[in-house]
Amino acid sequence: MIKAKNILYYGILLSILLNNNIFHIIDSDSYLITILQTIIILSLMLISMYCIFVKNQMLRKLTFIYSYLLFIFIFIVCFQFYYTVFVLGESLNRFIECSGTIVYLLLSIPIFAYLYQKGDEETLLDAITNITTFLLLVLLVNTAMRNFTGVSLLPFSYYNSTGTRAGRIRVWDVSVFSGISTIFCFYHIIEHKNYRELLCYTTKFCIILLTIIYVEQTRMEIIALLFSCAMMLLCSVKNKKKKVLLYVGVILITVFGLAFDNFSIVIGSFSVNGQYGLQTTVRLYSIEYCMEQFLSSPFFGYGLTTLTKVISVHNLTFLYSHVDVGAIGSLARLGLPFLGFYCWPMFRFLRLLLDKKSKKCLGKKYSLPYGLFCYLCITSISLLVTDAVRIYSFPFYIALFEFYHCKIYGKPANSNKLIKSGSVVS
Repeated sequence: MIKAKNILYYGILLSILLNNNIFHIIDSDSYLITILQTIIILSLMLISMYCIFVKNQMLRKLTFIYSYLLFIFIFIVCFQFYYTVFVLGESLNRFIECSGTIVYLLLSIPIFAYLYQKGDEETLLDAITNITTFLLLVLLVNTAMRNFTGVSLLPFSYYNSTGTRAGRIRVWDVSVFSGISTIFCFYHIIEHKNYRELLCYTTKFCIILLTIIYVEQTRMEIIALLFSCAMMLLCSVKNKKKKVLLYVGVILITVFGLAFDNFSIVIGSFSVNGQYGLQTTVRLYSIEYCMEQFLSSPFFGYGLTTLTKVISVHNLTFLYSHVDVGAIGSLARLGLPFLGFYCWPMFRFLRLLLDKKSKKCLGKKYSLPYGLFCYLCITSISLLVTDAVRIYSFPFYIALFEFYHCKIYGKPANSNKLIKSGSVVS
């Protein structure tokens, strides 16, 4: 018998591999990836509908996801279609090009359907982490070779549209799962059962973090991950005396760290007079532009268009991008519906974590969603997870938190019954 949950699992993994261009074997600009992704998402949706309606599973558990996707369809797709095509006069092809990634949000249903039937998130998160680690290891080795020898191991160049920083090649957005994978690895580091598990996840953690530091070189990503891991560590400590000592230790490290040049340079780099002051200045101009656009059209924003606003700073011109200014940029792009698009699920996640039942029910696992939420909050400043590049990962966050919601407020039914009822006729 072929189980529905197995089809969902391997279908999700195939979709993840395609999102990562099969470890850079397929050209990232290939239309084949988009076509295959669409087919896989629709197929997974059909299997999910089979489990939900035919087998009468988890219907009430999907209330939020259904409501959220309905909101997206009405206030993002329909309203933005009207505004972008009929008011702004953009072509239909342009609208599809700018809004096509929204279809990834449909994945939240198949992912939740799998998690619900499996009754555990570890298998899927482990697979995501393994794929991400291998992908980043390939990218790390290849980038190092390009930096030192100029030779690339990959079948074609991924560095045509990238730049340099600190004297080496910089690749942006190395993986949409770098946050989830790093936090999952750190969760296993602080809650490891044996030294083998500790060594395994520490190795993965180091590979991912090293790639982000050496290749991606995104300050906000590094700060977000380190802060999230620190908060997870504090969250996992139950003894009050140890927790106080950890707080004191973090404060002392921060204070003494400010006395060292390297640490001061990192903090100072966010200043307009710092090492990367020009980028900070550009972002400040972009934020000012965002607020002007939002106030001029608070409900629709400037729309899902290929906006080409040029900003001039210090006699240099830069192309405005809402991706660089996080939540404020998306607020300017989508208007007030952005609050439902991003803030609605975020407040739902926060309410879940603040409930006393969460700590009691999840136990040691509480640090995992806690770390994910911290990461989402911090990266909202400039690396919003729902932008066109990272939106693929957002349905995974939604499905994970809804799965935790299900475990806390109504645990999944007996796993044996789920396996039987989730079967697909072979």
